[in-house]
Amino acid sequence: MSMTVTGTNRKEWKQNARRVLRTHYLLLVVLCLIIACFGTEYNYMVDNAGSYYELVTGKPLENGNTLKLNPHKTREKVLGDLIEDNTEAGNADAAQQLEAYRDGEITGEILGRNRGIFATFANLFSSGKLYMIIFGGLHSIIHSSRFASAFLVLVVMLADLAVWIFLKNMISAILRRMFLEARTYEVVPVSHILHFKLLGRWVRTAMTLLVVYIFELLWWVTIIGGVIKHYSYHLVPFIVAENPDIKPLEAIRLSRRMMKGHKMECFFIDLSYIGWAILGLITFGLTDVFWAVPYKIAAKTEFYAAIRFASKNASLEGTDRLNDRYLYETADEQLLRSTYQNIEETKKYIDEHRVTLEGKRAFFAKNFGLWTG
Repeated sequence: MSMTVTGTNRKEWKQNARRVLRTHYLLLVVLCLIIACFGTEYNYMVDNAGSYYELVTGKPLENGNTLKLNPHKTREKVLGDLIEDNTEAGNADAAQQLEAYRDGEITGEILGRNRGIFATFANLFSSGKLYMIIFGGLHSIIHSSRFASAFLVLVVMLADLAVWIFLKNMISAILRRMFLEARTYEVVPVSHILHFKLLGRWVRTAMTLLVVYIFELLWWVTIIGGVIKHYSYHLVPFIVAENPDIKPLEAIRLSRRMMKGHKMECFFIDLSYIGWAILGLITFGLTDVFWAVPYKIAAKTEFYAAIRFASKNASLEGTDRLNDRYLYETADEQLLRSTYQNIEETKKYIDEHRVTLEGKRAFFAKNFGLWTG
């Protein structure tokens, strides 16, 4: 077993980051692309890629005054039509989007497909047509268009909030966990993205990140305070990636202590990537996707490892909670299995209770996720 070497300054952190990125290039690039597509962080990569799409295809993301090339705005427009009790306009907007899918003007949001059962359902959702279908069903039961539309909007808002809290918001912690593993181990299984789920700490981690988001959002009202607190809370996703058992306020306080005297260092790391940001604009996001963003996150991971090491050496209050030793020291598989026993027990339970399906049961389970008798 050997301790992973950690740099002590920005130059060494970036040098180590390049080494990690070269070792795990495809994995880390795909992870960063996913987080951008979900709109959690670094979503400017997708915006720049949209500009590239317009340049290459000659098709704007928004076609004149219509919304058919922008699914997200179409869904918002359909909901707006329902709120205004204008079902004719809602049906027209949804139909226009579906027509764009059929004509091949745009591709479906799920894996770029326009045909097939899954793509059809996804297109119904992304076009807003699914909202109109549900509204029609509710209206036939309730016989009140205003109550039906209000109920549908409330359900959609709650669903969007749940998706943001428990999925989009979680991706930042998942990403940090994967980067921390990548800096220490030469092989990082993709299945480790389920680390929090296997530990049974998905909800707790999501709640911690939500509290941080709310605190930071409130501080941004003061502008200057928002900038300062952004860097004060900067280590929280790394902290919960290492120890998801930590409580929200405890994680925030620990991040503030660790970042005391290091906020400018973190700011200068961000500043050092301005050149890459400009290059990203010139290349329509291609350099962001394939190098700059994963490179920056890898450097921030090295920064966290260095601050963690210094804080623990100084016996900073709360650093005893940063106790995932084998994120920073390599260990053989047997030792890892015994250390992360809870995860291994969960995997064992799944394997022992795995059921082999055949015939129509296998077909429906594989293609529709349905368990048939």
